[in-house]
Amino acid sequence: MLRSAASRLSGGPLGALMGPPKGPSSLQQQLLLSRCFSSSSSSSCSSSSSSSSCSKSFCDLLRSTLPYPVLMHFGCTSSISSLQQQQQQQQQQQQTQQEELEREQQQEVQQQRQQLLQQLQQLEDTVLAANWGDSINLMLNSAIWDEALEEIEKKSIPFQGDKEVEKRLHSLRRLFDLLRVAEDMRDHLNEIMETQSRKSGIGGTGLGASAPTLNLEAATAAAAAAAAAAYDVLLQHYPDFSAKTEECLGAGLALLRQKYKFHFNHEHKFFF
Repeated sequence: MLRSAASRLSGGPLGALMGPPKGPSSLQQQLLLSRCFSSSSSSSCSSSSSSSSCSKSFCDLLRSTLPYPVLMHFGCTSSISSLQQQQQQQQQQQQTQQEELEREQQQEVQQQRQQLLQQLQQLEDTVLAANWGDSINLMLNSAIWDEALEEIEKKSIPFQGDKEVEKRLHSLRRLFDLLRVAEDMRDHLNEIMETQSRKSGIGGTGLGASAPTLNLEAATAAAAAAAAAAYDVLLQHYPDFSAKTEECLGAGLALLRQKYKFHFNHEHKFFF
């Protein structure tokens, strides 16, 4: 009867659970099963020591073939195995929590990156949309723009390896460099034009005229030549912002040309 049970164990539904042999060969499995399920008259499982060795060999056979729930049913798992399983579950939970934490950190970094890119684009659009030919407008807003640029540079420190952030920041810095140079040269041209106007008085009537400035013609010629040369250089170095260069320095040269005759490149763009 025990042998028939062994044959049913190896060939019946339980054998289907066992699947293909993973450890010993099928012949060795049959030998172990037949030995463990032999009749009670045999001496292999009569004594306590032989029965323990039989159960041990039987459990070894099951461990190599059956899944964990079936081993628990046959009592072939110890408390140590349960403890190991609990430890594995705890390790899996810790690993899952660590992955979730890393995922949240990555999402937070991506949000900060998107906000930084939006601030870069917004500041660049604001500076480009401003009227660079209006000295009062630039004087009132320059401090605000400088503070915004400084704040953006601080926020961009963690993203120094990001190519897109570095590209946007580099473009914004170039725009500010052009703004400073063009603004300073335009202010200098405005001062020269104001000096020429003041010597003739209010409306050219001589009323309230300032003292005449010596060597004004030579100074105006030198300033016009230097500004015209700088205008060409800025157009070459900042081709992406050529419209702003024309709006600030180019318009200043055109206004100065009304008072002092000189030639500069691209003068045909200004009809006054």
